[in-house]
Amino acid sequence: MDRSQTPTDTPPHGSGRTAGVWGAGLVRGIWLAACVLFLFAGPSLRAGWALDDRETIEQNPLVGGDAPAWTAFAQDFWHHKGDAGLYRPLVTLSLRWNHRLTGPEPLGFHAFNLALHLLVVLWAGLLFRRWSRTGSVPWIGLVLFALHPIQSEVIVWIAGRSSSLCALLGLIPLVLASGESGRGARPTWVIAVAAGLG
Repeated sequence: MDRSQTPTDTPPHGSGRTAGVWGAGLVRGIWLAACVLFLFAGPSLRAGWALDDRETIEQNPLVGGDAPAWTAFAQDFWHHKGDAGLYRPLVTLSLRWNHRLTGPEPLGFHAFNLALHLLVVLWAGLLFRRWSRTGSVPWIGLVLFALHPIQSEVIVWIAGRSSSLCALLGLIPLVLASGESGRGARPTWVIAVAAGLG
């Protein structure tokens, strides 16, 4: 048998895709971004409420009160303070679940915001890897994205998680849609649902 046809020369099914998406540079970039981000943003976990966090969380019956969860889809984001024309049911529900899980103290909300930002960084890294497979370019961009000063708003300001949720639910369909076509590609409805939620 020709050496070029031996079974040992055939890569495992799907290994090429995994290597292409999860390159060593991207993995290093994600770890570096996460470590440096925690170093700089970690102190925010001890911060209290910022800006209108009290009105958004403590004074919102949908977050800490007894209002049914489904009403988040039927009311304005600022329904308890007068309608402002903002419709953000997923943000309200995330605050509600956060309150149920970690209690009313700011620490749990800040931890959720930081974890959410890390998820955004992860999916941004996957997208950067799709766009550029050249050396260290993707993970350098990833670190810059993770640590840009504008990101302090989505970490420190609890109500600012609306931007992180929007970014996450926008990045997911972009990454899925930019993947390989053909067999093994994500179904169109999965991409459509993710984009719709975003």
